[in-house]
Amino acid sequence: MPENHKLVTWGPCRYVRHPSYLAYLILFIGLSLTLLNIVALIPLIAIPGYIQIASIEEELLIKRFGKEYQQYQQTTGKFLPKRKCQAAAGLVKSEILVPRLTSHGALTPELKFTAPRMERTQKAVSSLVEAVMAAREAEEREASELAKAKERIRELEKTLAEAQREIERLKTALAVKETIKVEVKPALEVKPAQLLPSVLESLDQDAKQVWCLLKQKPGKYKAELMAAFGWGRRRLDRAVRVLRNRRLIYVRGRKLYASEPLC
Repeated sequence: MPENHKLVTWGPCRYVRHPSYLAYLILFIGLSLTLLNIVALIPLIAIPGYIQIASIEEELLIKRFGKEYQQYQQTTGKFLPKRKCQAAAGLVKSEILVPRLTSHGALTPELKFTAPRMERTQKAVSSLVEAVMAAREAEEREASELAKAKERIRELEKTLAEAQREIERLKTALAVKETIKVEVKPALEVKPAQLLPSVLESLDQDAKQVWCLLKQKPGKYKAELMAAFGWGRRRLDRAVRVLRNRRLIYVRGRKLYASEPLC
């Protein structure tokens, strides 16, 4: 037997291991039944010899092909075919259960694969199972990446909303600042001669500046006065308190107005 010879498992050898000997047996039996003569039964004497020769050949084939031929013996009959479901497909009763998830995360019924006895088919099924598992892992990775991307989009939308609120707040502050602009130069022109000497002596410099500005431009908010003089709220409140104690200013709504001194 040449070294590069391969085990033939297709064609008639798919069903029986010795199709040629089986053909001889069928020929001898058919010839005997056709002729109906005792002489025609003489070739039947060779049947035990064919059986013995087939056994010797199988021992040699086991030494040559080893486990591959033993598996072939389990799936095919010597002279008669085995059951069709096993001989044709070469399958065993064991099952490989592979759970599978859909793209929506739902668990589908388990896929059932019947493991074949033939080594070549076993490798094909193993590679198929590995491909299914790899596809499942890839689908899980894609789902995880998609969830991360959605979370990142939600964070960016939240940041964008905060930035828009901050822009609106700055626009509002800028509009308020534009409305309370006051010319500082006239307010710095303090004319003490406009007050009576007795009242002038009792006022400090801050109160004088506030009274003079309200006299020139009445109806100012406190925020406008702070912007005009560059003061803080505490300094302005102290000056306003002094003027209100002297009844030199009065409040209408939230605006301040200067009043004439009584004496």
